Amino acid sequence: MPIIGHQITKIIGKRGEPEKGLKITSNVELKDVQKHAIFVAGDKKEALDFEFQFTVKYGEKAGGIDITGTLFYTGTEEELEKLYKEWSKTKKLKAKLIMGILNRAMELGYIESIPLAERLRLPPPVQLPRFIAEEDHKKK
Repeated sequence: MPIIGHQITKIIGKRGEPEKGLKITSNVELKDVQKHAIFVAGDKKEALDFEFQFTVKYGEKAGGIDITGTLFYTGTEEELEKLYKEWSKTKKLKAKLIMGILNRAMELGYIESIPLAERLRLPPPVQLPRFIAEEDHKKK
């Protein structure tokens, strides 16, 4: 079943001291799963809240970005109950589901962190596409 929405709950950005050979790393992790009732088209439905944390580190001291949020996931009551029980017991979920959740959380993290990095005068956390002159492209 689908992810039907999201909410960013916390954004922290910090610029520190410049570093040579700056290494930028990013990570996303699932922190918790909770049951939650939502209203869709006037009907009350059960949903799961997938709480995530997206982190970007700029070397040891150059800075960092921390984004916390929630993805809202819906499905049949039986499916949601099964997923919630599985998470409650093992703190794990099926690989296919977890990949979809983490990919969406990572997308949101990058979308939020790129303008924040610019405001903090830090490099973007992901390599942005660039145009290459045709003659430069042929040399490679």
